[in-house]
Amino acid sequence: MESRHSQNPGNEGKYFGQTQGRASTPSGQLAQTPLEFIQSQVDVPVSSETSLGDLGLDSLELLDLQLECEKQFGKRITDAQQAQLHSVGDLANFFS
Repeated sequence: MESRHSQNPGNEGKYFGQTQGRASTPSGQLAQTPLEFIQSQVDVPVSSETSLGDLGLDSLELLDLQLECEKQFGKRITDAQQAQLHSVGDLANFFS
């Protein structure tokens, strides 16, 4: 089943380190901020105030988005932390 927000299938399974809130590629070039990365993964315009529920994702797609953020920025979300994430800004700030 293909996720609606999986627009970069070539990046699946790759690890990118974190540099001051921006992912860096293996060559050391700066890539995207967490907010930019989240925007690239969904089909609707987002801002930091956008509710995660307004992204048009079902629960599995939202979990997949969070897992992609974990891979992209090298930081894990615990269940307790996940319960505190309500907006795109919350998710982006977690990975900043």
